[in-house]
Amino acid sequence: MADVLREMALAGHGVAWLPDSGITPDAAAALTPLGGDGWEMDLSIVAYCDRANRRAALHRLWAGLKQAEPAALHPVRKPLLRRASPLPKG
Repeated sequence: MADVLREMALAGHGVAWLPDSGITPDAAAALTPLGGDGWEMDLSIVAYCDRANRRAALHRLWAGLKQAEPAALHPVRKPLLRRASPLPKG
């Protein structure tokens, strides 16, 4: 989904809230971050599973997720985007 939002912003169709990991070098050159740190936020993602689903593949995946350390599932990366100056007014 972030890829689609990034491409829409690059095409001039508005503003997109994007994860740092979704900023490609081309996007970093073309897009300007809005505001300062006040526009940044932490994001939590939680996995849910239907208890009634009995598929073996789902149970293997779920068991692996439960055993994994959260950092192993989503390693922290340095942002690809350096803070740019705001867009000029006018």
